[in-house]
Amino acid sequence: MNEDRALQLLHSGSEDQKEAAATQLMAIGEPAVPGLRVVLQSGDADARWWAARALAGVPAPSATQALLAALSDPDEDVRVCAVMGIGERRQAAAVDQLLGMLSQSGGYLARHVADALSKIGEAAVPGLIQALEDPRPAVRVQAARALVRIESQQAIPALIKSLDDPEPAVEHYAWEALQRMGVGVTFLFQP
Repeated sequence: MNEDRALQLLHSGSEDQKEAAATQLMAIGEPAVPGLRVVLQSGDADARWWAARALAGVPAPSATQALLAALSDPDEDVRVCAVMGIGERRQAAAVDQLLGMLSQSGGYLARHVADALSKIGEAAVPGLIQALEDPRPAVRVQAARALVRIESQQAIPALIKSLDDPEPAVEHYAWEALQRMGVGVTFLFQP
């Protein structure tokens, strides 16, 4: 299947055809990126999702730039697909944008954003430490969850402080992160 046919199938094919088209576009690689960018501008959210999926499999800077643009897509599923692609690429340049998404989204998207930040690793730690101070419990939970996977020494003081968070899930993830890093925490109780 040629590139034009594959791009067309992203709009009009069956799910199996769309999968085959995305796989073909990944194999074409960087030359397919301009056509995939056009699909990302279409009004068809399903086709945009498939375009983001194909872009995630193209290891080229132009594909990364297209995925970064897709982080602002109006459709949550497209944003999630782009977030996952950015996370797999470990794009430190996306940290600020992802942190903004973490603080503006909830549930499904926030969980994927936290996963992407955890894959990016150390470059995301300062922003995740700040997110542990967010007034919204859901943001703090996802920040603490991401820090579990990163295991950053830089986060230890903030994680210790998070052991007193009023949200039990934050406390749980902070404790898990500290344990994974081998940090012993002593609790002193006053009678």
